Amino acid sequence: MKKDALRQIVQEIRVPYVLHFTQAQNLPSIMSKGIFPVSRSSELPVLPKVNDLLRLDGHEDGVSASIGFPNCQMFYKYRITDPTTDWVVLVMNPRILWEKDCAFCKHNAADSRISSRSLEELKGPDSLKGLLLNLRDSPRARTSA
Repeated sequence: MKKDALRQIVQEIRVPYVLHFTQAQNLPSIMSKGIFPVSRSSELPVLPKVNDLLRLDGHEDGVSASIGFPNCQMFYKYRITDPTTDWVVLVMNPRILWEKDCAFCKHNAADSRISSRSLEELKGPDSLKGLLLNLRDSPRARTSA
C-alpha cells in the first residue's frame, strides 16, 4: 500500500530521476556491485572513497541521493576540498523511490528538523510529498524547467 502511494506521488509530480554523486574511482565497483552504504563497504573487494567522513546524520546504513538536481552545496564543498579528485553524477530511475527502502528529507538529514523525526515517518508518502513540493516550488526548480 505504501509503495503504491509513493509510486503515485512520483508519477504525479513527474520526478525525472534520482542522482548520486561520488568520486570517479568508485565507479568500477558501483557498476559491478551497485551502490553500497558505508556500513556495508567491507563487503566490497576494494574499499570505496567516502565523501562524508563525519556522517552527522548517523545513518551509515544509508546512501545519500538527490531528486532532480544534485545537492550542489555538498557537491561543491567536496569538489573544492580536493580539486584533483574526479567526480561522477549517477542518474537513476525514479522507481527506486518506491522499490527501495527510502527515507525522504527536505532538509539535510543531520538537521534537527529531520533528525528529530522517526525513520518510519521519513519513509512515508507525506515526507516524499513534502520534499517534492518543496523542490517544485523552489526558484531553482522553476528556472530549470
